[in-house]
Amino acid sequence: MLLIFDEWLYHDLLGGENRLGAVQFIFALSETKDQIIILKNSPFHKKWRELIDNSPLSDSPQKMIRGMLLTGFELDPDKIVYFEDSDIKNIKIPRKIKVKPDDAYLVKLALLKREAILITTDTPLFSGLKSIKVNVVMRDDFIKSYTVKKIT
Repeated sequence: MLLIFDEWLYHDLLGGENRLGAVQFIFALSETKDQIIILKNSPFHKKWRELIDNSPLSDSPQKMIRGMLLTGFELDPDKIVYFEDSDIKNIKIPRKIKVKPDDAYLVKLALLKREAILITTDTPLFSGLKSIKVNVVMRDDFIKSYTVKKIT
């Protein structure tokens, strides 16, 4: 399975409203053959790198998360599929959906890799992508079903 995340994962792993769920999800994901799609230098990629490069080592939960992201993903060439801006620059977003400029890269990745699932907390983005038949799931629904399936 190919997965695309918006920035909720960063915020949750950093100590957001669903930190435990995000940690359980990342752990379950690291144990599968599922892959993350990341656009290099995108807002998500910058925050992903920040979690790995700048997490304080004195914060035990952050140290554990940093280690999991590093060993479970960054050092495993099969876990992350990277794309460049040039890979998505010619992809057109249908005019019938409204997309915030910061989210355009997510939509383009989802259109490029139609088999991927975009996981979001953004209700307008979710609705817009559903209307053009893109695989999109709200974070809470996805994490619940993913961690239950993968852990049990």
